[in-house]
Amino acid sequence: MKSNSTSLSLEKIWRRVGFATLLVALAFTLSFLSGCQPTQERGTDSPNIQVQRESLSGEVKVSAELDRQSVQVAQPLEFCVTVWAPKGVKIQFPEGAKEIGPFEIVHKHDQFDVPAEDGRLWKRSYRLESLTSGEKTIPAMNLTFVDRRGDRATRGSVSSQPLAVEVTSLLEGQVDPRKFRDIKGAVQLASTDSERPSWVPYGVSMGGAVLAVGLILLLWHRRQKNLTPSEWAIQQLIKLQESNLLEQGHQQHFYCRVTDIIRQFIEARFGYRAPKQTTSEFLSAVQRDNQLCASHRASLQEFLQISDMIKFACHRPSVADADDAVQKARDFVLDTATESSDRSDATKEKVEV
Repeated sequence: MKSNSTSLSLEKIWRRVGFATLLVALAFTLSFLSGCQPTQERGTDSPNIQVQRESLSGEVKVSAELDRQSVQVAQPLEFCVTVWAPKGVKIQFPEGAKEIGPFEIVHKHDQFDVPAEDGRLWKRSYRLESLTSGEKTIPAMNLTFVDRRGDRATRGSVSSQPLAVEVTSLLEGQVDPRKFRDIKGAVQLASTDSERPSWVPYGVSMGGAVLAVGLILLLWHRRQKNLTPSEWAIQQLIKLQESNLLEQGHQQHFYCRVTDIIRQFIEARFGYRAPKQTTSEFLSAVQRDNQLCASHRASLQEFLQISDMIKFACHRPSVADADDAVQKARDFVLDTATESSDRSDATKEKVEV
């Protein structure tokens, strides 16, 4: 019953999205007919590690990474701190901060105590931005750790390396957007009726384009919702293998996408909340349940642990290794597509994307 209600709620959401898109199309058309111009939003580039600095304190190693060294004002900047430590050593990140040096913390994501080769990984990812331009520095981050491997716990600390970032502005004179200028008096602009019809073709064109997008979204959703979880997963794996992520050197992003596809497939197929859990939490939940047979649980555990090692231990796999990972993921999907489940509704659930 839970799977059916979830599917119905998602279907209602998609219907509302399609209806809202049609309303937006009508609003665009009316705004252009009245002589208004809609604003445009500027997107951001996808994250890609370009800068990496490492430091060491005893057996504890910390790596600071940036996806770019130059950004524009208010453009997101991805900053990641990864710590490798032996088993029995616990890492403590600083908490409560809303800023890192001159940068504001927009979002952060933690992946703590992840199994790695001969140790554990502790990772925190930040999304930063700055509203002022200039040469700026992300300062060193001080991390503490407790070593409980001996008879008596010992404490220590390790710091990341500072990273330089150039923040540029497209505004003349490097304007600070947080400082407002005085309001000037109203200026009367000359307007003639002959100018207004010039916006009609643009308004009609824009409105028609948005209407077409809305209809395409509705048709695409209707087609996608008929896919079973296994059909959706195979489709996504094929698209990933045809992408050029490996050629561009994005091995970590490639393996993140493979594991995301498997986790979403398991959630839709068996009802696990896989995408919301860490690997250790998810594997523990699978061990407690009997919806997957022993061989499939072992295969899934091996696959996820290898993927975590590649994602978090800075291992650079070959193209052959990546193809093998995709093949293992495809085999797992096909093998479990018809496996019996105590939750009969979960096997009928469709994948919503």
